Amino acid sequence: AKAGMTWQQVPCPCITARAPAVGRSLAAILGTEESSKAEPSGAASEKNPKSEIQNPKSPEHARPDLGTDYVAPADEVEIALAAIWQELLGIERIGTRDNFFDLNGDSLLAAQVTARVHTALQVKLPLSVLFDAPTIAELAVRVRKERGGRPAAVATTATATGGESEEGEI
Repeated sequence: AKAGMTWQQVPCPCITARAPAVGRSLAAILGTEESSKAEPSGAASEKNPKSEIQNPKSPEHARPDLGTDYVAPADEVEIALAAIWQELLGIERIGTRDNFFDLNGDSLLAAQVTARVHTALQVKLPLSVLFDAPTIAELAVRVRKERGGRPAAVATTATATGGESEEGEI
């Protein structure tokens, strides 16, 4: 600000957003939908590689070499948790003893995990839970404790993982 300027005269940087095109979803605008859905017919389409890295549509990577052996999920809670982790981390096969942070999980992904657990299993967990219970086996114990013996919830996998809809018991 220059000397003698009033607060109304001081330039203030701001961020403005463009209005989205009518008929396009937010996912299409951000490039997180498949190109056939995101672009009108006849329009050129390019995939946004950054959105695919941040939100993979399906697991793309094999299970890394970890210090633990693979142990398959054993019940509906562990299966649901493994599906959520696989979707968010982009890893094909996650065992119940695999550590979230050894699989390159971070606090941002942990927030997404807790949100999806809440949606899929109707259990609200604090963000810190993954720091205290960083494996599917440990997290499943916390989920079961919070559920208090309630029966498995019915949710769509689209709701649980953000993907295509497929109803079933979790």
